[in-house]
Amino acid sequence: MSRYVIEVANLTKIYKRQVKEAGLIESVKSIFKPLYEEVEALRGVSFNVGEGEIVGYIGPNGAGKTTTLKILAGVLFPTEGEVRVLDEIPYKRSKKFLSKVSFIMASRGFLEEVAWDLPVLDGFYFIKEIYNLSYSEYKNRVNKLSEMMKIEDILKSPVRNLSHGQRKKAEIVANLLWEPKLILLDEPTLGLDIFSQNELHNFLKEYVKDYKATVMLTSHNMKDIEKCASRVIMIDKGRKLYDGDIEGLKKKIFGRKFIKICFDEVFDENIEKKLLSVEGVAVISKEENCLTISAEESISKDVAKEILNKYNISDIEIMEPTLEEVVYRFYSEGKEND
Repeated sequence: MSRYVIEVANLTKIYKRQVKEAGLIESVKSIFKPLYEEVEALRGVSFNVGEGEIVGYIGPNGAGKTTTLKILAGVLFPTEGEVRVLDEIPYKRSKKFLSKVSFIMASRGFLEEVAWDLPVLDGFYFIKEIYNLSYSEYKNRVNKLSEMMKIEDILKSPVRNLSHGQRKKAEIVANLLWEPKLILLDEPTLGLDIFSQNELHNFLKEYVKDYKATVMLTSHNMKDIEKCASRVIMIDKGRKLYDGDIEGLKKKIFGRKFIKICFDEVFDENIEKKLLSVEGVAVISKEENCLTISAEESISKDVAKEILNKYNISDIEIMEPTLEEVVYRFYSEGKEND
């Protein structure tokens, strides 16, 4: 048995997409003589994921994130390359494989499709029957997961009466009732308020810890990645660009820390000049009595100490760039180099 839950080697996926010119004549022509172009959604992507990892899978729209998840779930065939998930070949979709994997997409889920007019519990019961769970297994899992996700008060409500956030949380519980070992999450917090987002982050970490599950998570909300993931894989135009921890990514892109200094009074411009004279220091922003500078990570602590010793300040804070800032810069620099 492999020590990895996911093994991906040189994964390539090519789609055929019909193309045509605008206009009625071209539309008629395309009926009798359709033209196609090849779209390379994934180009030689390789990575492994171990048990208990929460991996953030990051990239701009069209990068190949959802395509990758669909291949891992067995929904799509790879064009080239090798993929193994839980020692199974996903696209063969064996019962053993399907009983260990859950794919939670951003679009309408099982409860909305199957149990729209029924109470949430009835939708859960459908899943019990599909996965042949015993009644005690079903009852215990519903109770535990509902408590963890804090949805006990909506279990008897029809799905159609729930808010978007409530439905989202109920869908996630529904997709975990058979205790999958791999969870593929596509934009899990889309449309959720900050309170629901925080609850979902805590739930995911607790679930992984309790059940030793593995999570692949795609999201444009970098807080999802920062709060949950221990590792990120970044792709663009179907190619893998980075694979490692978030701290390593921050050092690779920035290698700097931000220092916000608030002075007792309006600061003298000479202070700014003196700070700028230090090699590796740059001014980011200025306010009435506050100055934000950036300093190379290797000297940031020394710079902060010097400021504390030399000037009368009311507050000082050393900050790291957010993951959102890092990711934006990562992809912006990539576009400039294209």
